[in-house]
Amino acid sequence: MRAAAVSIFLIAAACVSGSGVEPGTSAPSTTGTAVTTTTEGPADPDRRADAIALTERFYSAITAEQWDVAAALVIDPPSDFRSTVEAWWGGLDLTDASFEVVDDLVTSSSARLTVRLDLQLAAFGPWSYEVDLALIGSSVWGVVWTPSSLYPGLEPGDTVRVEKEWPTRGPILARDGTQLAGEVPVKVIGVVPGQIADIVDELSADLERLVGIEPGVVAEEISKPGVQPDWFVPVGTVTLPVWEAAADHLDDLVGVIVRDGTRRETIESPFADLLIGTTGPITAEQLEQWGEPYDATRTVGRSGLELALEDTLAGRPLQRVSRVNKFGRSVETIFEIPGTPAETVRLTLDPDLQRAAEVAVAGIDEPVALVVIHVPTGEVRASAVRPLDGFDRAFQGLYPPGSTFKVVTATALMDLGVVPGDEVPCPGSIAIQGRTFRNAGSFDLGDIPFRSAFANSCNTTFASLAADVLGVGDLDFAARNFGFDVDYTTGVPTPGGRFPDPPDIAGRAAAAIGQGSVLVTPLHQASVAAAVAFGGWRPPQIIDGSADVAPIPLDAEIAARLDAMMRLVVTDGTGTAANVAGFGGVRGKTGSAEFETNGTIGTHAWFIGYADDLAFAVVVEGGGGGGSVAAPIAADFLRSISG
Repeated sequence: MRAAAVSIFLIAAACVSGSGVEPGTSAPSTTGTAVTTTTEGPADPDRRADAIALTERFYSAITAEQWDVAAALVIDPPSDFRSTVEAWWGGLDLTDASFEVVDDLVTSSSARLTVRLDLQLAAFGPWSYEVDLALIGSSVWGVVWTPSSLYPGLEPGDTVRVEKEWPTRGPILARDGTQLAGEVPVKVIGVVPGQIADIVDELSADLERLVGIEPGVVAEEISKPGVQPDWFVPVGTVTLPVWEAAADHLDDLVGVIVRDGTRRETIESPFADLLIGTTGPITAEQLEQWGEPYDATRTVGRSGLELALEDTLAGRPLQRVSRVNKFGRSVETIFEIPGTPAETVRLTLDPDLQRAAEVAVAGIDEPVALVVIHVPTGEVRASAVRPLDGFDRAFQGLYPPGSTFKVVTATALMDLGVVPGDEVPCPGSIAIQGRTFRNAGSFDLGDIPFRSAFANSCNTTFASLAADVLGVGDLDFAARNFGFDVDYTTGVPTPGGRFPDPPDIAGRAAAAIGQGSVLVTPLHQASVAAAVAFGGWRPPQIIDGSADVAPIPLDAEIAARLDAMMRLVVTDGTGTAANVAGFGGVRGKTGSAEFETNGTIGTHAWFIGYADDLAFAVVVEGGGGGGSVAAPIAADFLRSISG
């Protein structure tokens, strides 16, 4: 951070003094503070050449950070020469540095040379400015050292202090304005590392006693990479009442500073916890990746939307560089870099629907996710997962969709002429290219209408039709119309739906029943159900106002047939557990998706569907049958919102 601070100082001072320019612009032809010279006549050419050579050696040592070499060229170097040069120059975060003597005035015993420094700063890019260097000597030249030889106008003992004023982190709101995450006023307890180096343990004990800051926090925070001795390093936050009770004692502690601040608080859990995410101290990986203006003391998004929308929620700080004299007093604001305001993020979540979804999954022992989408807009109205200490299964969990994928397969078949009333076989098992496909429990329904094969989730029917009716690319085409292999973002990363093109007929048969290599998130399967209800697929959205993507239309007649068949699933098929009264009739499709873990076969339970203007998807990891496990969860959700 010292490097960045000095870099900013130099740029700022350049703008103020007129002797430098901001990165990316050409340097004006100006010089720094002039050195008084005698009225002697010009030196002979050799004397002048020696003066230029000494100047070049001096700045070569400076640019190479060879402080002792530079000191050897100074007449009676002060005891603080090395520390001064190292602080102002050695701390610069430079990727390159060069110099050129551009003017000189040399007499027989004194000289003043103007040097242009061309620097490449990692954080700010190219920057050039000019300084004056004074030399004296009757036979051999020596440098007359002043801090202004590093930069015009610097005085002995000057330092800089960089202050970053971050805007208050933006809140995250529900669609009705309910605050889901936001800042509340607190007092920030901080320390100045250089003032407490010898009293860390004693100070830590005092802070624990007075305001409850955990032992070890002070030592941990001041030892983080990049922390500087004169920084204000936050070590804890306390509520206003706690601070008021301890304020007088805190004032007496050496190296402790109390500032006004805020602390992130979220709506009472559970409420889309993993989707909203968390904030916390910046990690070393984040600091390395993001760089300036972040530093080791910053609180940032650590997961969920808090992380994904860090730039929006955090904004950028106003950075103020002050010149500080040897007494530690800020005597001048040298430069300010404007900040960027933090923004409010409004989500599409509906608080009532979200709470209903949380209740619906609360008693489930296995990992579970429930996603609810508003059909007319594609906006996510609720997303609930368990466990709360895991990952966001709703948006990021990839699962084989099982028989819920038959919505896509039925679309592909009907596009090629299959109609709901066609008689189709539903044997207990079939073999395709040496691979056996079975119905759940190997039930055998004989010849039945295609609509009934869909309602009863006949794997053998759909596998055989995929092999016999669908050609290469037909199923892939239908899948893409439902958003599979379409990259989209909802504000947080999501893999959506994945449909690798099957390598052969048996692979196509497996894909037709949602097995093989087909993978989906619960979010995506909710969008599949919404596509049937709406008559077209669109990417689901969680950020309010971002649902402006034109849908991929479904054939209106096919959409109507799917609607009728999905109603039959709930009234007479595998999804009767979701047949909740009202809503104009619930539509749905069950799924039981096999997966293998360490040689053991398990089954995920699925149910997708829609009711009125809400579409939804439920998955229970390893839950078993979709009709008996996932459909009742959807029913519980619907009952809780029906009143």
